[in-house]
Amino acid sequence: MESKSEIEAVVARVSEFTKSTEMKEVKVGEIPILLVKTPTEFYAVGSRCTHYGAPLIKGVVQGERVVCPWHGACFNLSNGDIEDAPALDPIEKYSLRISGDEILVRVPAGATGRRQPAFCRADPGNRKTIVVVGAGAAGLVCFP
Repeated sequence: MESKSEIEAVVARVSEFTKSTEMKEVKVGEIPILLVKTPTEFYAVGSRCTHYGAPLIKGVVQGERVVCPWHGACFNLSNGDIEDAPALDPIEKYSLRISGDEILVRVPAGATGRRQPAFCRADPGNRKTIVVVGAGAAGLVCFP
């Protein structure tokens, strides 16, 4: 069922995928999506690395994750989470269903392909002072 806040579209056919591991870049509306077939399942995730925007279609699928072709950031295909740096934001995971030979993907309104982790949202009511020592990736993600 499609609501006004999401779009569902047929993006490909199961029969188009002939290898045990294969990727295809598709669009739902204006949102580019990486469609991935592994030996056991299909996934629909954001198509760009959140580090520098590399096209993940040029990367490599390793088990249940996709590896960025530019700097090696790894994203979990089942939820979009980061599994290896240097990416700082996870990619979006989209709802996917198969109906006969059709692969349908559902994209919520406002989707961008990347998602901000819940633990990075600021709490305007929090007046605590925090000091971060260092300038590495851990220090960078401490601030929204």
